[in-house]
Amino acid sequence: MYPSFFPLRLKRPWYPGPSSFQVARIQRLASTSLVKIFSRRNHFGNLHVMVGLRSLNLGICPKLNGLKIEAPSMVLLELKGCGVISEAFINCLFLTSLDASFCSQLKDNCLFATTASCPLIESLILMSCPSIGSDGLLSLRRLKNLTSLDLSYTFLTKLQPVFASCPQLKVLKLQACKYLTDTALEPLYKDATLPTLRELDLS
Repeated sequence: MYPSFFPLRLKRPWYPGPSSFQVARIQRLASTSLVKIFSRRNHFGNLHVMVGLRSLNLGICPKLNGLKIEAPSMVLLELKGCGVISEAFINCLFLTSLDASFCSQLKDNCLFATTASCPLIESLILMSCPSIGSDGLLSLRRLKNLTSLDLSYTFLTKLQPVFASCPQLKVLKLQACKYLTDTALEPLYKDATLPTLRELDLS
């Protein structure tokens, strides 16, 4: 009897050398979902995992620049520190938590696609994602359950896209957002723009 759900954590290369990932396969006798991992030089291989995969942590993978995940049961995905990843196809209908902090090459089109295919996200971390701009943030309106958003260490100058897209936010983190204008936060106390907001981090 095979377990229905299990976490998978990938934080270090399996083999020495310049690449973060060499060809690797994990196959189960049950049905599989597919995680494709690419490198700058080409395709390193496929990682096949069970459909029941609920949690995936790719840790710090400095050579990972492309990712394709189709996992219908996944609820948590961590890409923290994948600094050169520029293409990510994430098709996880029940995903509720996504950490893409320090993914500095991720752009608006990736965020746009992710919000379309993962509409149940509740917690989104985009800390140190300077390539995400207003157009990408406007796509957050698709995430009706989004209650926690981290935009720390980004180059945002205004928050109107956030206010317009995420009225249900409870937690908003804006640490070291030094480019925000002096009036960026005015809607919060003048218009009660985020009525359910309980935590605002401006440190």
